[in-house]
Amino acid sequence: MDVEIHEITCCNCGVSFWVTNKHDDELRRCHNTFYCPNGHANYYKGENDREKLIKVERNLAGEKAYSNSLARSNAALRGVITKMKNKR
Repeated sequence: MDVEIHEITCCNCGVSFWVTNKHDDELRRCHNTFYCPNGHANYYKGENDREKLIKVERNLAGEKAYSNSLARSNAALRGVITKMKNKR
C-alpha cells in the first residue's frame, strides 16, 4: 500500500512532522486542532479551496441577482421615459 505524506511545521516551535495527505486534507477541511510532537496546538485557519469556491459561487449569484434587478429597473425607466415623451 502506497501512502503519501505531507510535512507540517509547527507554528510555535518550528519542529517538522508528517501526516498522511488524507489526514492533512481533513484537517484543512474541518479546521480541527492538531498537535505537534511537542504538544503545541495548531490549526488551519485560512479558507480551504472548497470554502473559497462556495464564497465565489455565492458572490456570483448575488452579482447575477443585482444585474437582473438593474435590467428590470432600466426597462421600467425606459417605459416611463417613453410614456413621458408620448404625452407631448
